[in-house]
Amino acid sequence: MRFTVFILLLCAASLLRADDWPMEGKTPSHAAVTTDTPTPPFTLAWTFTAEGPITAAPVVKDGLLVVGAYDGVCYALDALTGAEVWRFHATRDLFFWAPAALGKGVAVIGDGGGVIQGRDAKTGESLWKVGTGGVISGGATLNGDTAYVGSMDGVLYALSIKTGRVRWRAGARWSLLAAPAVDADRGVCYAGAKDGRLYALYTIDGTSLWTAKLSEEAGPVGAPVVAGDRVLVSAHPGVLCCVKATTGAPLWSIATGAEEAGCAVADTAVLAGTRDGLSAFALDTGALRWAFHDAAPAARGVPVVSGKYVFFAARNGAVYALESATGKLAWKTTTGGPIDAGPVIANGRLYVTSTDGKVYCYHAPEKPPFRQE
Repeated sequence: MRFTVFILLLCAASLLRADDWPMEGKTPSHAAVTTDTPTPPFTLAWTFTAEGPITAAPVVKDGLLVVGAYDGVCYALDALTGAEVWRFHATRDLFFWAPAALGKGVAVIGDGGGVIQGRDAKTGESLWKVGTGGVISGGATLNGDTAYVGSMDGVLYALSIKTGRVRWRAGARWSLLAAPAVDADRGVCYAGAKDGRLYALYTIDGTSLWTAKLSEEAGPVGAPVVAGDRVLVSAHPGVLCCVKATTGAPLWSIATGAEEAGCAVADTAVLAGTRDGLSAFALDTGALRWAFHDAAPAARGVPVVSGKYVFFAARNGAVYALESATGKLAWKTTTGGPIDAGPVIANGRLYVTSTDGKVYCYHAPEKPPFRQE
């Protein structure tokens, strides 16, 4: 009896340690590293089919998965079973490109009509709306009680998660296409714009700290990642850049051929998508550690570091798990269409979206229960 109670307590403790993925990159810094370490191989637990392609990554918090689709519908699903909990339509039934974000009982998501919405995470009820002058293609980054959202109108918005009140606006020269990153310790928000520049702004009021020119030509700049005293970001025409967080001074850059690919940072390694796969670079110098070349065309979205594995998805419709120390393939599966977003790991499960309109949930096979002789 005591042994049974002990096992139940262990199970309860594991539930309390459940590891959510509430926004793009998991945390405000976008490091995309999780302590949740399910081990491949995985089996398919469930799929959910939307009414149109899905190009955004899902987010998961408190047992709820939220994702918007190109059909103009934002879906909330039970993360364990895939059952639909609620849904709502985008402004004027336009599309959803951007990932949602979940925090403090509110789901925050922007749509193709340029409207940022706050929805009750339990019911989907509308709480607030804020209009912008352009499409929202990057996810909201949540830090404390503030959501930071970029728009194609060239403005970065800092909003109250609870009420939607605009705390400040800061303009860039061109469209903001990707989610900003926040360094909570320094109180700085980093956002890339289509003018090939990276902007550093103070989170308290949106005033400028510095601006760094990453490319000689105008072109998209991806979602930044904060790693200690460095910021990493992909830029046109397919270059991974590393700059000093306090000044924007360039530290190193390396051609990857994948200007829209994200990166993850684990300890001293940067894992970044390339034109035909994924590579690991040294954080301090940018030196190549290993390269995986079997995922053409270029990987899209943000890879996820989980224990000794790194997971990423590619436009060939495949999802990969590699050994993060060596780049050796550990597991692979395929979906029914090209993949635009990175995978997500939450609460022991791997979630993937695809342009075939499906959400895929994978889980590791359960180990047989321990039996006391």
